Amino acid sequence: MPGTVERKALSEELNSLRENMETIATLSVQAIERAVAGLDSPDTGVVGDVSALDREVYGLKERIVRNCVETIALHAPVAKDLRTITVALEVTTDLDRIGRYAKDIADKLRPTGRTDVVSSGRRIDLAVSRCDATMPREAIARNTGASLTTLLAHGVLVIRCWDHELQCLQSTRDADDVLCTHK
Repeated sequence: MPGTVERKALSEELNSLRENMETIATLSVQAIERAVAGLDSPDTGVVGDVSALDREVYGLKERIVRNCVETIALHAPVAKDLRTITVALEVTTDLDRIGRYAKDIADKLRPTGRTDVVSSGRRIDLAVSRCDATMPREAIARNTGASLTTLLAHGVLVIRCWDHELQCLQSTRDADDVLCTHK
């Protein structure tokens, strides 16, 4: 009977869809839990872990969407089966969004300062959310573990930090030599 074979194929597609939906839900929950856990204890691996989970969630979402479209095209489901597929399409989009939110949270866990040594200027620049007279020295110690003396020995003369209101310059020769100006 062709109807039984077609129904069996549709049933297998729907079972596969359910399994994929469970997997994407699990991955999305793992991503958000990992990102939120990273807020309590800074762990450099959090950003990479969550990014990997987000890529997995996105890839699975794309596969689910493609399979849903193929299932509709090949099997022309009706009633309950069609509702199952359309709900899966909507929920998959939401779960993908949760994965992206987890990645956004994890991205906020990156160090607030960007530490790039500008060799021609013999300067380290730090773009930070809040800058003050103690920030350059503290940010360098936190991000690189280097002291001012070590930086000076490597030819760095100035550490500069800035935010939307203030710019501070820290001399590596003298820990007390800090100049802050308003923008």
